[in-house]
Amino acid sequence: MVIGLTALLAATSVALVLTAPVIAFPELNLLARPFLVAMPAIAGLVWWRRRPDSRTGPLLILLGWLSAVATLQLTRDGTLAQVGLLADVLMLTIQALLVVSYPSGRLRTDLERVAVAALVAGLAIGLVRTPFAPVVRPIDFLSACADACPPNPLFIGDRFGITVGPAPYHALMVAGYALFVAIPVLLVCRARWRSANRRERAALWPLVLTAYLLFPARILAGVVVLASGGDTETFLPIAGLSFALRLLFPVGFLLAILRAELLANRAVADLVARLSAGDDRSTWAGTIADVIDDPTVRVAFRPAGELIDTTGRPMGQVAGPGRVRLAVDDGDRRIAVIEISDTLRDDPELRAAVISATRIAAETAELVDDVRASRSRLVGAADAERERLGRDLHDSAQQRLVALRIHLSLARGRLGPSGDDAGLADLDRDLGEALEEIRSIALGLYPSLLARDGIGPALRSVTRGWQLPVQVVADPVARRPEEVEAAVYFVCLEALQNVVKHAGNATHAVVTLADRDGALELFVGDDGAGFDPDAVAPGAGFNHMRDRMAAIGGGLRIDAAPGQGTRVRGWTTS
Repeated sequence: MVIGLTALLAATSVALVLTAPVIAFPELNLLARPFLVAMPAIAGLVWWRRRPDSRTGPLLILLGWLSAVATLQLTRDGTLAQVGLLADVLMLTIQALLVVSYPSGRLRTDLERVAVAALVAGLAIGLVRTPFAPVVRPIDFLSACADACPPNPLFIGDRFGITVGPAPYHALMVAGYALFVAIPVLLVCRARWRSANRRERAALWPLVLTAYLLFPARILAGVVVLASGGDTETFLPIAGLSFALRLLFPVGFLLAILRAELLANRAVADLVARLSAGDDRSTWAGTIADVIDDPTVRVAFRPAGELIDTTGRPMGQVAGPGRVRLAVDDGDRRIAVIEISDTLRDDPELRAAVISATRIAAETAELVDDVRASRSRLVGAADAERERLGRDLHDSAQQRLVALRIHLSLARGRLGPSGDDAGLADLDRDLGEALEEIRSIALGLYPSLLARDGIGPALRSVTRGWQLPVQVVADPVARRPEEVEAAVYFVCLEALQNVVKHAGNATHAVVTLADRDGALELFVGDDGAGFDPDAVAPGAGFNHMRDRMAAIGGGLRIDAAPGQGTRVRGWTTS
């Protein structure tokens, strides 16, 4: 309906131009009028669809429709021309109101309310002036009528002996426009620009630029008209400038909203990349604050009962003064609550960007948590099975071999010295070696020394007697939970076994464990042949080590080069 009515009004304005008896600038009017109707309406439709809660869209559409009504000033009927003049005055007021109330169409500050009060005063003064002009003299340069202006049907100046001629009329128009419209609007623009942050300025500059071009230019045009004495040939360039700037005005609003959407899209990409890059949710509030340029951001995740932000402080049940809360939901489940400055209340694109990016990042983090928990369960189950096997070896096979060795010793005593004693001695030696091998395997499955004394002593014990010398540097290292120590121990052991199997001419290996800011770091290095990581695909051993570290929230990296040995570096989060 809006599009149809706009098209009808644009066609009507063209018809009025074609049928008007006397027009100062016929070609310019024929070109300008349909655009002056259509451009604000198009910008208003875009705003209305993008931001249905904002009054800016309807005001822009109304501005376009009033442009069609203002074309009535081209007629020589006094009543119709007076209606067109009133529409033109309302257009000037709406232009100023659109800038002052940008972007929501609502007044937020005292300065904005003062500016609107000035607009109302200027409108009232203009209406009071109207009955004292003997003719309907347009304020729109495209409607200039020079000496052919129609009579004013509201003229009552002759009753009071007050008649406003052309020069005083234009002088009052210029002074009133400057004092009650242009200056208040530009003061609001200046204050808004100075108080805006980096993000707000990036979206605001198209509108501010438009305002600083349009309003001073209209004052300049009025001064030129006064100086020309009403000569239409003299102010033809001014009429063209007026047309250009009036077209630029709705374009400024289009650029502003498109700029806001572009910034919001960039914010989504930036937030998703930065939030998903790390799973430490305590840093997310700072990341959001940096992207939207609001240092007061607070975030609470998985809220249940009292809201607690990422710093551990309660957020309260309602937002404080000058604050607004954004709910981040996944269906019926609330993932997070974000509290920000209410300056974002008029930026729905950025609000949606923050919510969307936080939802994606939170869902990603939950998936990472689930994967990590799954890894931890698998590794834990493997460790439990390893411990069970160690106990079974100790309690069954090892004990039976010990009993068999005792019976063998008793048998040797009963036989006494004989030719078969050498065979029994060999059998006893084999049983001893089997016992030592089973004991070694049982200890390797889950060494009791690890649980009793920690990672360093357990590694020293298991590598003692190896052909490859291994130096273990692990003092002082604080004790960790059992699952952390088990993961680090078996990763170090796997890395050392890889040195023995694959390092070739390695002469020694070193294991270093160290506390770093509450986390445990491990290093396993050798002086062997090394390898090219780009040419050798990671095997099951490396994947197993990586999974173990990931299961406890840590990480693992391997650095190697041909002829320079191999270095395994790992870290935990606690």
